[in-house]
Amino acid sequence: MELNKGDGFALVLDTSPTVWTSVDEFHFRLCKALAARDVRPVIVYAAAPPPEYSARMTSSGADLAVLSYGAGKYAYFQGLGRLFRRRNVRIIQTRGFNYFSCLWWILRLRGIRKIVFLEGNSGLLQARSWKKALLRLRAQVATGPILRTVTVSKFMKRQLVELGMPEPRIRVIYNGVDRSRFRPDAPARKQWREEHGVGPEEILVATICYLRAFKNPHIVVEACALLAKESVPVRLFVAGTGELLEPMKQLSASLGIADRAHWLGNYGQTEKLLQACDVFVLASVGEAIGNVLLEAMACGAPSVGSDSGGIPEIIAHGETGLLAASLDSAAFAGAIRTVACNPETRRRMSEQSLARAGALFDVDVTVRNFLELYDSL
Repeated sequence: MELNKGDGFALVLDTSPTVWTSVDEFHFRLCKALAARDVRPVIVYAAAPPPEYSARMTSSGADLAVLSYGAGKYAYFQGLGRLFRRRNVRIIQTRGFNYFSCLWWILRLRGIRKIVFLEGNSGLLQARSWKKALLRLRAQVATGPILRTVTVSKFMKRQLVELGMPEPRIRVIYNGVDRSRFRPDAPARKQWREEHGVGPEEILVATICYLRAFKNPHIVVEACALLAKESVPVRLFVAGTGELLEPMKQLSASLGIADRAHWLGNYGQTEKLLQACDVFVLASVGEAIGNVLLEAMACGAPSVGSDSGGIPEIIAHGETGLLAASLDSAAFAGAIRTVACNPETRRRMSEQSLARAGALFDVDVTVRNFLELYDSL
């Protein structure tokens, strides 16, 4: 590895975590692996995490720092410079920033030559003609200092190549899931259903997402309303918050399923919901990958997702779940019905989900892939 004993490695994140997720577990294990090589990792957050979160992350051997890119580029430039000098930082990996950010040139001006850009932001490239040409030019100029780009799906890699970024410098590394936390748990399933009054014949549908437009939570609500009209005994549990929380509550009431929809808010123990559900649903369009799909898979929950973005790379259609036409609530309702109302189908998909999670999406495999990438620099 090009990093030597005492050298510094910085994870620069445009995030402000509030609960521990699979991505945080990856960062924890990556820092632990780097520390074992006598490399000094530091994680830069946009805002201070909660104390219990910070204590847990610090136990990996990483130092934590707080710098906000949004507070001003010059202040960010100065803050990174001081931090990098103190930590002898030689390699930077970023997450959460857009490809057209000024960050890459800020890092280059600070003397950093080994910059790894991790692209995990969702979205569809829709520009055409001269607008697309301008985007390509902008991307090529902005990303010039980046040595390697990692995308979390082949879908994201295709989009970056379309934007003009050099294909040989882009590598796909899937996100990983902590399978010691996200795993089947029959007692937890039973306890959840008892605590929430879910009957043995009721179908528990779950979705977990930040409630904003591109996640399309209305599709899940509408699909459950269609199932309810067909006398399918569905119960919907939604974990997540955001600007669409109140509109979604109002939608469930207007569709007559307010008593069947449960809103959990910013829920930190999502594994318990995934262990309890009969089917997990994600209706995003242009999703980079959908970490929660990996978590559902590791819990043995069959999934229904949009045939869009990176989701088809996660859900093996007909094996671990079903893909439905994007933005089509009737198609989602039909897919949910097929999975949830057939116990044998659900059992088979659950087994195949566990096998796929173990083979392709274990967090320790993701850590090893990143260490190999650093070695190649």
